[in-house]
Amino acid sequence: RYEQLAYMRAHEAVARELRASTMQYGIVMPTGFFAALLPLLDFARRGVGLVIGDGSARSNPIHEADLALVCADLVGESGMHEIEAGGPQVLTRREMTELAFAALQRPPRLMHAPPWLPRFYAFMARPFAPRLSELMAFAGAMFTSDGVATPRGSRTLGDYFSAAAGHTAG
Repeated sequence: RYEQLAYMRAHEAVARELRASTMQYGIVMPTGFFAALLPLLDFARRGVGLVIGDGSARSNPIHEADLALVCADLVGESGMHEIEAGGPQVLTRREMTELAFAALQRPPRLMHAPPWLPRFYAFMARPFAPRLSELMAFAGAMFTSDGVATPRGSRTLGDYFSAAAGHTAG
């Protein structure tokens, strides 16, 4: 879906090589990792959550430990496997940002950025900082489009944010 992103093209190139080989393989395709969402908690600590677009894009990110279990289940399996992996909750990007505020026990204060803004910054940064440019383009694409996969695991983003904030989940 994101052929314009070098990051995604690299992943797909590896998958193509595996599919074309005679090797047995397992490809696990997560929707996103909880740790990659920790900047939402950092923004909430600063008092304002950034939502790109209207915040309605949905995803079910997965905890790294749940993802590790999905990968471990593939070890020793014969054949060729491709598995989508998401967490147990489908959330909008706005809801994810609100969970960060809830973990800090603060009312959410949200600032919306237009969906074209990350692409603009990515374009402007490309000549000077190509890796940063790619990261901005990736973030813009991920935060403005749906990415929902088969739910696996049991850990929730709210509990993860609460633990990262130093609070126990309630």
